[in-house]
Amino acid sequence: MLQRLNIRNYALIEQLDVDFTSGLSVITGETGSGKSILLGALGLALGERGAAEVLRNKAEKCVVEITFQVSEEYKTFFEENDLDFAAETIIRREIAVGGKSRSFVNDTPVSAKLLKELGGKLIDVHSQFETSNLRSKEFRMNLLDAAAGQFEQAITFKKQFRKWQALKADLEQMIEEDAKSKAEADFISFQLNELDAAGLESIDIASMEEEAEMHRNAEGIIGHLSALVYRLEEADEATLPALKTALQSLDALANMHKSGVQLRDRLKSVYIELVDIAAEASRERDSIEGDPGRLKVLEDTLDKLYALSHKHRLNNAVELIDLREGLRTKLEHFEGLTEKIESLTKEVESSREVLFQLAKTIHGGRIQAAGLLEKNVKEKLALMKMNDAKLQFVFSVTEELNQFGQTGVELLFQANKGLDPQPLEKAASGGELSRLMLALKATTASFLSLPSLILDEVDTGVSGEVAARMAEVMRGMSGEMQLIAISHLPQVAGKAQHHYKVFKETIGEQTFTRLISLTEAQRVEELAGMLSGENITDSARKHAKELLQD
Repeated sequence: MLQRLNIRNYALIEQLDVDFTSGLSVITGETGSGKSILLGALGLALGERGAAEVLRNKAEKCVVEITFQVSEEYKTFFEENDLDFAAETIIRREIAVGGKSRSFVNDTPVSAKLLKELGGKLIDVHSQFETSNLRSKEFRMNLLDAAAGQFEQAITFKKQFRKWQALKADLEQMIEEDAKSKAEADFISFQLNELDAAGLESIDIASMEEEAEMHRNAEGIIGHLSALVYRLEEADEATLPALKTALQSLDALANMHKSGVQLRDRLKSVYIELVDIAAEASRERDSIEGDPGRLKVLEDTLDKLYALSHKHRLNNAVELIDLREGLRTKLEHFEGLTEKIESLTKEVESSREVLFQLAKTIHGGRIQAAGLLEKNVKEKLALMKMNDAKLQFVFSVTEELNQFGQTGVELLFQANKGLDPQPLEKAASGGELSRLMLALKATTASFLSLPSLILDEVDTGVSGEVAARMAEVMRGMSGEMQLIAISHLPQVAGKAQHHYKVFKETIGEQTFTRLISLTEAQRVEELAGMLSGENITDSARKHAKELLQD
């Protein structure tokens, strides 16, 4: 049950706090006084889209908070969605200055989608324009499923149907990919064979390039090394013999002068290093041997690798290995498509069979529920002076599955005796549609076990005795649920147990929307004004008191 509504900084509302109770409550007010603003704020808190445009003061955030009295039967929903359950549950929606919104349930952040789902379980807000929903297939299916007690099964079917559609889409994409892969797989196999033939695993490209360079320049390398050895050891004025003589002089100097020791040691280090260099250069010279045959093998292999790199637009031959592994993975994926397609095809068919069986069960429940709905709606319409009115569901079975199963349904209506039932848009006037919608709401309210219902001018287009009859129906509905009716009709307002008035107030250069709970005396004045207009008469007041006493 809706207990409290708090609104801050929303459109014309600066601050509004109102408490609600059980039974039938009515909200009245002149056209344009702000009833739609109230419903807009309520919708925002229940997950409807919000934007910065709703901010009254653009420098402050908007906050709408609703407090519900929640029964234990909703505890499972809270647990499934990781929410803290509380008998007094608070839903809060905030719109920041920049337009970003945040939603909370008992101070736990939630998505707008979850907020909308929870709100739909706690309260139904019926707009005066909702009579157009009678032509909506979804609305008709929801009516039938509610009456059949299979609302959850229908929701489960929709979820499974969407999963099935997703599986079908995956299968179609996979089949399309498989068709394209046939030609591509042959080309990839050719590329792989070419790369495998190159023997990439056994090739050290850097070493091959270095060896090829050696064979290519063998004569020059030997010449330079020989010249080095000659200058160090073999020339008439070779470096090493000259250094050896110098060392002998420094040995003598070291015996005579302290500084000679340091000089000798330093020159000895140089001598030893040059001896080592000469020996290594000699070994390297003797090991070098140019081999034209080996050079040709190396150059042929490297040319193939360079050509492959260029062919695949790679920066170097090393990247060929990564390319080959990528091609191999892709080919394995293509080769596995056939198996995956077979497996997914079986899954799609299995899901389809399950859906058909579930659709058949749901369709049967709807057919049974239709009779119950037609009977109850007829009784409710008779209470509202439509004794000969008749609602009829005409069923068909669709060949293909859709989100509603296989049920095709047309809603026919007969307002007066002697006429054949016709589609609603042809058979009912505005006032008749209003009464039909109220009859449907009254009938399905008990099926859905909905705690709260808000009716926004569902009595549009009626007056007099018909209005009084509709008020009686609303009063009866309020015995099973909390009912809040927004109305222009004094007959409805008179039947309410609680009366609120919405109005605009101008202070200085600003206009505010207000909502107040009326006392008994204020209710008389409000009803009298609704009966007689701006100039309230004693007769209108008398009539107002009579309405309140009925």
